[in-house]
Amino acid sequence: MKKIDLKKNALDMEYKFESQKAMGWFTFGTVTWLGVVVALIINKSYELAGGLGFLIIIIATLAFRKRQKHLNKILKKIENLH
Repeated sequence: MKKIDLKKNALDMEYKFESQKAMGWFTFGTVTWLGVVVALIINKSYELAGGLGFLIIIIATLAFRKRQKHLNKILKKIENLH
């Protein structure tokens, strides 16, 4: 197997792992958002839950964007292999 193929395979595995982490953060943020919305609909006095949920959503969004940037870097490395 050529050295370039080994590098490509390693980058492909890294991309897949980063993609799974990005989807995990996306799912976490979405589920949190839905939970906060449902909690606020059921009981309108959950200001603390709303604030905490909003904070978690912001953290999840920032983490997801960080993963997306890393995925783009990996893609550029793969493109530059040839």
